[in-house]
Amino acid sequence: MIKPEKVVPTKLDRLLRLMDFYKVGGVQLQDIQRLVNDENPYTNETAGKSAKDFMKTFGGGINNTSTFDWKLSAIQQIGLIISKKYSSFEQSFEEASENMHKVSFEQFKNFVHELDALQGFNLTIPLLQKLFSEIDPHKKGYLTENDWKNAFANFQWNKQIMIELRNTVQCSFTDMESAFAFFCSFGDQ
Repeated sequence: MIKPEKVVPTKLDRLLRLMDFYKVGGVQLQDIQRLVNDENPYTNETAGKSAKDFMKTFGGGINNTSTFDWKLSAIQQIGLIISKKYSSFEQSFEEASENMHKVSFEQFKNFVHELDALQGFNLTIPLLQKLFSEIDPHKKGYLTENDWKNAFANFQWNKQIMIELRNTVQCSFTDMESAFAFFCSFGDQ
């Protein structure tokens, strides 16, 4: 049992971010189902091309990654915010690197802070350094445009919406006919 004094808002915020796969600010039924089954929607076969791209990004090791990996969840949240705010990942990299062709830890920290891209994670500097290290696969101490693209390019908010819709329909309806009938009921309004 967890002692009440150990339950602090920062830890609850981090737990919410881990549970909230779609980064909508709350836990949904499909989040609980995903957690119980320890599934990552990016790696399941119904995600299609997104799953293959996502696995390539992380060197194929995503199959061994838990749904509770905070670094993966943080990278996902940053990628979704970047894809929503910028017209291209190149543009976001240029801004993060201040047109210097590489992103240092300080630049990354400032960029993430300005976007409020890790809202709810409440990361300390050492945890932010661990996250940066995760994105820097060759441990160079800076991120290249290729590192940036590999980390964030597969998280696109418009594709995320389709994955979320697909999973919501799967969790909410017993068969295709009931889902179809539900969506058709909006046509006469």
